[in-house]
Amino acid sequence: MLKVRYKTDINQFLLEFENWNDIGKVTGIAFRKLIRDQIPDEAVRRMSMYQEFADERDWIEALRQEVRDEEDFQEGKRLKDNNYAESNASGKRKRDE
Repeated sequence: MLKVRYKTDINQFLLEFENWNDIGKVTGIAFRKLIRDQIPDEAVRRMSMYQEFADERDWIEALRQEVRDEEDFQEGKRLKDNNYAESNASGKRKRDE
């Protein structure tokens, strides 16, 4: 399970992690810690605002949503930065001409 790494796709990460966990049978706090160590810090911070979850399925679904929100935010930020860089570059060329 320690070989599974989060690479900007929470669904793929959780699927691989749960498949490995079928063999390892890790539960409870250890299970949550192994996952929490891999996901983005901002999603971990948002998850800390939730009340405790009694069931791991509920915790995983809340985690999935928070990490998806963070992935969407980062993707939007990256697109915005790319558009800003392209608009600045084209504006500079026009002024130089």
